[in-house]
Amino acid sequence: MVLFSNNLIIFLIVNLVILFTIFLFIIFSRKKYFLFFKKNELNKIENNLKSSNLSNAFKERIIEIYHFLNLEKDSNSIASSLKSRLMPLVGYSDIRFFYRVKASENLKEIGNDDGKLFPVKEFPLNFELKNNQRAEFYSNDIKTEIDWLGDEFNKCILIPTIMGQNFLGVTALIFKSNEHSELSSDIKNILHTSMKLIWHISNYSNSDLMENILIESGRSKEKSENIFEIGTLKLNKNKSEVSIDGNYVDLTKQEFSILELLATNCGDFVTPEEFLEKTWEKTNVSTAAVDIAMFRLRQKLSKYKRGSNLIKNKTGKGYILNSV
Repeated sequence: MVLFSNNLIIFLIVNLVILFTIFLFIIFSRKKYFLFFKKNELNKIENNLKSSNLSNAFKERIIEIYHFLNLEKDSNSIASSLKSRLMPLVGYSDIRFFYRVKASENLKEIGNDDGKLFPVKEFPLNFELKNNQRAEFYSNDIKTEIDWLGDEFNKCILIPTIMGQNFLGVTALIFKSNEHSELSSDIKNILHTSMKLIWHISNYSNSDLMENILIESGRSKEKSENIFEIGTLKLNKNKSEVSIDGNYVDLTKQEFSILELLATNCGDFVTPEEFLEKTWEKTNVSTAAVDIAMFRLRQKLSKYKRGSNLIKNKTGKGYILNSV
């Protein structure tokens, strides 16, 4: 009985020593461990949770922006909505949208009421932009004045939007300092989507907007009967565009109509009277107006290497497209 009692006492003492040792170990390691779990691991989890919360908030803002883009009905509303909603996520001081006017090599700024056009070839860093590359420059890089860009800026980032082979436009992000968020893929996708909407809404009527979006995205085939290729000239009725050797030609609506009539009558002469009847909106106009319009059209075509001899005329017969 005494032996059993002594063994029990020894057992209890040993367990108390073990427990005390564990207690001391916990006390001395609490700076690095919490319940045998490394504190730096806990910090990582905490940071990941914070990052996850930020990520979720960011995604919610992105979804909200897409939602409001879907509600906007015109280009100015899209630009205004995006400017205010995207600013907290990116940190720019201003954002500008320049879409390419269809059938031309000119850009037009959304919100610019004077209708000023900016030739693509004169736009800053246009080579990079036309090759679908992001471009940026600083205020110290500017050698000549850029009228749409004010004086109080530090950095400008240019994001081009291209669909297929079609250059749609440029989004300019203007910053007053270097402290701004990186442009994530989500932000870039929003900018590209917005520019696509702006380009289509600004260049097409509501009736053919969806058809052209599907064509541009490759989900629908262009109607071949609406595309004419005569020599070096290509006329696309689907997009209301004309190109010579792949270069867009900047034409007025009436000049496009003149070329369209010539293309549909390829091989046959078109008389001045037929032009007045089918391509002129005004009545009581003399045939001299046709000759003047044709002179201006030829001048535009002759700016291109193989465009000077595309239109021929013969007294008494009219005008014809030259396929050579």
